[in-house]
Amino acid sequence: MVDETLARYACWISSQAALASGMDQKLTALSRRTAAEFRKAEAEHADLATRIGLLEACCCRAGLMSSEVDVSCSKPVAGDEAPGRHIAEPLEQQCRGLVEDMLGRELRNLEHIAKRHSEMEADMERICQDFQNKLGASCCQEAA
Repeated sequence: MVDETLARYACWISSQAALASGMDQKLTALSRRTAAEFRKAEAEHADLATRIGLLEACCCRAGLMSSEVDVSCSKPVAGDEAPGRHIAEPLEQQCRGLVEDMLGRELRNLEHIAKRHSEMEADMERICQDFQNKLGASCCQEAA
């Protein structure tokens, strides 16, 4: 009877070991996938932090950021210190292009406003002259 109970217990233990082994395998696989996802997220975070830093530096050089942020932009960026330097140059050129486009549009707007102002001054001068002529004519008619 003891041998039979011992045999059943041994069978039960071995079946539990198989189940535990399966669970351990699933848990290990899940842990590996989770660790891989964390590494991927950390790499993406580092890449985004690099891109944001480069964009801030570009905007600082272009004078687009406020003086509060300019303090962090004063650090020089060396080629070895910035792994994303190959991204910085095209980004800087793009920022310069955008700034030049914006300045060009503003210059054209100012020229248009100056031209319109000159036209309005000429119109105002003409209206004043017409008013003086009509006022003078009406005064002459009343006097006669």
